Amino acid sequence: MHWESANEHSLDEMATTLSDVEWLRRYFAKRKKRLSYFNTSLMSAVKRTAKEAHILVDELREYADQNVAYDLDDLFAPLHKDSFYRHPRYFTDYKVSGKDAPWVRVYAVKMDNNLYAITGYGVKLVPKIQGDVYLEMELDKLERATTCLKEEGLLDI
Repeated sequence: MHWESANEHSLDEMATTLSDVEWLRRYFAKRKKRLSYFNTSLMSAVKRTAKEAHILVDELREYADQNVAYDLDDLFAPLHKDSFYRHPRYFTDYKVSGKDAPWVRVYAVKMDNNLYAITGYGVKLVPKIQGDVYLEMELDKLERATTCLKEEGLLDI
């Protein structure tokens, strides 16, 4: 998705932001107390996040390439747990996480098998998304994207 308030679409914005060492340093400095849960230092978190974001963006682009026999459905997982089966977007809200820095997340609306509209990204340092204002904005973007895609007839749920 390319949001009006952004200069780039979500995946390019993630690639730019999460490779910016100064931005990451400021981000983790504000959340230094949360890093203790992961038993990592600020600079280690910066390095791991920048590396993982780069790997994740490359992997998503490679999987999305029409000439490659990979399946995006192998990367993405439902955002909501099975216990939230009645959530209005249970079947459309998806995420993909980094492997070495598992707090790096990409959020997307699943439109069909192997077809996703990436709505945003985040660094999840809290047990629940609702514990972080920035991640709550990502939930809002998922909701707005779902509504827009439904109104345009691109999503049938």
